[in-house]
Amino acid sequence: GVEGGPPVMLLNHLSQKFWVGGSIADLVLNLRDSALDWSRAHRGIERNALLPIPVPRPRARETRAAARHALGLPADAIVLLTVGHAYKYRALPGLDFLEAAAAILRARPRTHLLAVGPREDAGWRALREATGQRARATGPRHDLALFHAAADVYLEGFPIGSPTAFLEAGLRGLPCVRAPADAPPPFVIDGIAVRGLEQPPDVAGYVSTAVALVDDLRRRASEGAALARAIETHHTESGWASHLMAAERALPDRHRLHPPVSAGRLPAPIRDFSVALSTRHHADDTLTFTLRAALELDLRPRPDAPLLRSLAGQGLGRDPRMFLRRPLLAALAASLAGPALVDPARRARRRLIPVPRGDRQA
Repeated sequence: GVEGGPPVMLLNHLSQKFWVGGSIADLVLNLRDSALDWSRAHRGIERNALLPIPVPRPRARETRAAARHALGLPADAIVLLTVGHAYKYRALPGLDFLEAAAAILRARPRTHLLAVGPREDAGWRALREATGQRARATGPRHDLALFHAAADVYLEGFPIGSPTAFLEAGLRGLPCVRAPADAPPPFVIDGIAVRGLEQPPDVAGYVSTAVALVDDLRRRASEGAALARAIETHHTESGWASHLMAAERALPDRHRLHPPVSAGRLPAPIRDFSVALSTRHHADDTLTFTLRAALELDLRPRPDAPLLRSLAGQGLGRDPRMFLRRPLLAALAASLAGPALVDPARRARRRLIPVPRGDRQA
């Protein structure tokens, strides 16, 4: 927040979420077209550049036959692949990936589906059983090259897509089906490498696009090759570096502040979709969901008294055990007794319990 010194570039990692720093950024780097449009229209920031997600070139991969043997797939199957965190596949009204996958598998009995990321819960188990064991949720995996080698078509998950996973699959030469337009960017993929790849208008169009690729080997080969070339041009090595150098050329000589200006409201469909993801998409309210995620990742939330009261009112009856975690108990004690009582107790505890030398911090 101080003018002068070197210019500042801010990477807009997640355009549709709340973030800070717009007024101190001399240039906002946006990963995709929709992110740039969002920065300009809905944050009032005109100082934008496009910097696509960098994707490493694939290394030598398994042969198709070896990959399918390792994964227990028939040699003559048409294999569909989707990759993403499990929460990205949780259905919204009218946007159910599992229903779309079931429709594709019913239409073409030779097809198999592999989903990397989701673990098999009741929904994925029902899909597997309804399709004669032709759908498999593998959970998180690190050996994605094996799955790329075995696959024929990549399906973008929805209602939330995984752009990096999409680009990695496309760079391998897999033809990719974009999520339906009812799941709009930036919640699903868009960008410079996929401008020529049409987004299906709805879930029915998504299913028919996938079925058409299953039926047409030549189309799979041509669309996969074209997409791989586009991704290689903009997302790997020298092509990506050219975008970075163009952004650097747009920088001013010195840093200055940029007071925020008025920004447009979100269009109603985007607003409603975002609200649906933040409410219906989670079993918890967003406050409890965020706290639970922090605790699962071993972060140390530091809620104040008003926040603790809100948490207790919303989540205590639903999951009392969550409030027995040490970080929350400490925060609760501090809010009730006040720092004047809690801090001396902590200092006394430290004196009584020596800290191992390797754990001390300067």
